[in-house]
Amino acid sequence: SGHVRDMLRASNSYVQARIAKERFIKVKGDSTAEIYNKKAAKYPSQTIVNRAHEKLKEQTWTYNMLKSNCEHFVNYLRYGEMESEQAETALNALAGAGAAMAFLLAKVLQ
Repeated sequence: SGHVRDMLRASNSYVQARIAKERFIKVKGDSTAEIYNKKAAKYPSQTIVNRAHEKLKEQTWTYNMLKSNCEHFVNYLRYGEMESEQAETALNALAGAGAAMAFLLAKVLQ
């Protein structure tokens, strides 16, 4: 239906985000953002819309960039799974950087 749904209203690690219904084209504005569905939805379109409307009734989503972001939200609606490829990539990069720093620190302290 061309709508997107979440807006962040505070800046802590876990915050209550307000869920809103907006047309994608309005949210997108002049950016190059586009709709990308990486795999077929587990649920029929109407079920996904109904799930989104249920969340709209709740009016909030506990938002966390790495554990509960907008990609997690969409994947929850479409597939019933709280997953985010972007968050996984970021966590893996942080883990790799941390391991590299520990290795370098150990070398420096030798």
